[in-house]
Amino acid sequence: MSRSKNNNKTVSSWLIPAISLVILALFAGGAWLYVVQRDRVQAAAEENLDAIARLKVDQIVQWRNERLGDAAVLMENPYSSEALARWISGNRGDGTEQVLALFRSLRAHYRYSDIILVDPSGRMLLSLNGQTGNLGKEVSQAVGDSLRERRPLLSDL
Repeated sequence: MSRSKNNNKTVSSWLIPAISLVILALFAGGAWLYVVQRDRVQAAAEENLDAIARLKVDQIVQWRNERLGDAAVLMENPYSSEALARWISGNRGDGTEQVLALFRSLRAHYRYSDIILVDPSGRMLLSLNGQTGNLGKEVSQAVGDSLRERRPLLSDL
């Protein structure tokens, strides 16, 4: 019997450290797996956010180019240019209604909230909303820049 007790002591003397090492290895492996998975999830989230940001930038650039294209088409259209030049020169007749019809068409198809005709000094001559008078300093500056460069420009609101 003494041999059996001695044998049990030998088993228990190496069993507790072995089980402790296995448990420690499991905890270490779990911690390592957690760190690896966390880094992968974070990298995937960063890639998704980067892709979304690129798409948004592309959408904004496309929107901006479309607005500048709309303005360029209007500037280069000889019919609208002639009607606007006649109206501005004072030969209005039924021209006011033609200009407003053009503005209403642009508003309907391009979903603008208002369209304003201004003179080179930045004074509003005609507006779909019926506003007249002077524009703000920033808008007047943008009109002046556009006239100098002879091309459509976008400005801050």
